[in-house]
Order: sequence, then structure tokens, then C-alpha cells
Amino acid sequence: MEERRIRTWVEEFLAYCRVNGRAEATIVYHRSCLKRFAKWCKTRNVETIEQVDRKLIRDYWGFLLDNYKGVTSAARSVRAFFNWLDAEGELTDNPVTRAGFPKKQQETIQPLTPEEIQKLLDAARRGRNGRRDSALILWLYDTGLRVSEAARLRIRDVDFNHGQATVRRKGGKTGTVVFSYRTARAVRTYLRKDRAGANEYEELFVTDEGLPLDRFNIRSILQRAAKRAGMEPSRVSPHKLRHSFAVAFLRNGGSALHLQAMLGHSTLDMTKRYVAFSGHDFREAHKRFSPVLRMGRQDDDDDW
Repeated sequence: MEERRIRTWVEEFLAYCRVNGRAEATIVYHRSCLKRFAKWCKTRNVETIEQVDRKLIRDYWGFLLDNYKGVTSAARSVRAFFNWLDAEGELTDNPVTRAGFPKKQQETIQPLTPEEIQKLLDAARRGRNGRRDSALILWLYDTGLRVSEAARLRIRDVDFNHGQATVRRKGGKTGTVVFSYRTARAVRTYLRKDRAGANEYEELFVTDEGLPLDRFNIRSILQRAAKRAGMEPSRVSPHKLRHSFAVAFLRNGGSALHLQAMLGHSTLDMTKRYVAFSGHDFREAHKRFSPVLRMGRQDDDDDW
């Protein structure tokens, strides 16, 4: 079996991901995570996959836990890499098998309040691209889309008559999200007054030059609005709006299954975090929706 440097195998893994239709953002993230792993291995005088054993993997998990926030995602990338090598027949013993897996305590979800969202919208409207920026914020907050999904959205994907849009999800999947008439009105105003001349591209949200907004543009728009609103910029991000949508959806009586579909989660695991966070509101919801309370007065109500 030919011994080759870890970084050489990483490039082959990335090529494999590309030909199998993985999203470009996923490939970029794998490259970043695996480049970090290869550089760390080099500090341990480990440069080939044959030198990697379970102890080294566990040491790397510890390094991630001590130095990074996105530990689980970074570790998942390394695990996927070695599982691919194993499937390719390049390993005699897969080092990530029975090596454990790092898990940081999940941070408490801290959504933006409706009052903070309103402050953000008011500040966005005062900016140079007020109609576009406020429509974008409403869109993110009303649909819970990932920033990459919002950036890829095309005008022809949006059905204003029925208040829904077809979304291109991760992994080439598609889904449907719905939006309110308030959001529809804001987006239509932006399209009519600001977007009308930018016809070269199909994307819904574009720059002054008519180029499609990317996730970095969108993050910058939110940061500028946050500063103008007197809010801490680090507290405002596309993902924070997604969290805020999820929590508000549940608090307003939405179901976890509907939320899972709206967010495009393949399992209920992440959705359960939002349910747990909103749990203290469920007592009031139970009073409103309890099937027993809706049966009417019972004769034995006083026989407690």
C-alpha cells in the first residue's frame, strides 16, 4: 500500500465530494477542517495516514475542544475523511472507529426579541438600500432560511399569489417555505422600485451593481443595520434570525413537525433544541389547545 501524505489524500477526498454533487460550501468547509487537521498532525511529526492511530485522533478531539467553538462539525469532517479512506480500502484499521467523539455542551439559544427585530428593521430602512435591506431581514425572519438558501433564491422560485417559495436545500434537495403578506409586500416593493433594472441575474436579492448577494454580503447588511440600531453587531447574524424564527414559530403555536419541514432539517434532533428552549411557554399553549379543557364543563370538576 503506497504511503502518501495526508494532504494528498485530502485533495482526493475533496475531488470525490465534488463529483458526487456535494455543495460547494460543504467542500470549502471540508477543505478548511482537513487542512487544520493536517497542519496539526505535522506538529506531531505525522504526515501520512498510516501514522494516524486512535490515540492521535483522541488527542486531536481534545485540541478542538480546547481551541474551537464548532467542534462537532470540525470533528465530523475528519471522521468523514477517514471513513471514506476506509471505504476506499486504504486503511488496515480505521482510527476514528471507537475513538469516541467530541461533544461540547450546547450553548443556550438566545433569539432576538420581536422588539429587537423591529429596531433592526427600522435601522435598515434608514440605510442607503432601505427597501432591499428591510425586505431581506423580513424574509429571513419570516421563513427561517439558511443564508446560503436565501442567497440562491431566484425570482421565479417565489409564488407571491400563494405566499410560498421553492428553496434549493443542501445536497441538491428542494423544499417549500411560506411567508406572510407583510413580507410579500416588502419584497414586492423592493422588486418594483429597486430591483427592476437588474435583469442580468435571476437571484431575488442583488447588490447596487445588480450582482447576486452572497452570504458575506448578507451578513454585512445585518451588521450595518445592527450598528445603526445601537445593537451589538455580534448578536445579529443570518443564523440568529433563523434561531429567532424557530423560537417565535413555536411560541406562537406552530408544531415541531411543521418547523422541521420549514427549516429543512432531515431529523428532529435540532428542532428538539428549539422545543426545549420554548418549553416554558407550552403550559399556556396547553391551556389553549388541551382536548380535555375543550370538552366543556364536567360534572365531577369539584371532585378533585
